[in-house]
Amino acid sequence: LKDWKKIGDSFFSIIPNDKRSTYRYLSMQIDRSILTFIRAQVNVSIFFGLYYAICFWILSLKMGFLLGLMMGVFIFIPYVGFPIGCTIVTIISFLQF
Repeated sequence: LKDWKKIGDSFFSIIPNDKRSTYRYLSMQIDRSILTFIRAQVNVSIFFGLYYAICFWILSLKMGFLLGLMMGVFIFIPYVGFPIGCTIVTIISFLQF
């Protein structure tokens, strides 16, 4: 990341001068959109991780708080994380009872 400015400048040097400002603007917009998505996904993961941790703790699962936080980490991965986390928690809870 130290050379990020150099990398960006070398990338934009191959773009024609009349289009360079448009490409810079578009790349900044894309960067901002991706950053906003990641921030929102982190917030959702933290919220659901704490929610599941509290619910599992109330249900008195062994390591329920840890399992809830683990679910929060899995939820960060869209579409795949939730089923994986649910499968792991279900197996662990069945083994407990």
